Amino acid sequence: MPVTRNSEHPPRDREFAPFDRSIDIQVSRLRRKIEPDPKHPRFIRTVRNGGYMYHGDGSADQSS
Repeated sequence: MPVTRNSEHPPRDREFAPFDRSIDIQVSRLRRKIEPDPKHPRFIRTVRNGGYMYHGDGSADQSS
């Protein structure tokens, strides 16, 4: 199941905005740490209009 911006709880010290990019920034930072090529991620995939999905083995097809 993809992780979406709406499924995550906002930090307690600030308001949640509909276009909050904090999840995107955290995913980007995580990709830089774990992906061999962050520009072409294998482990953390973007699900269009859905969020993000983790593929532990990095072998899922590229269509997601």
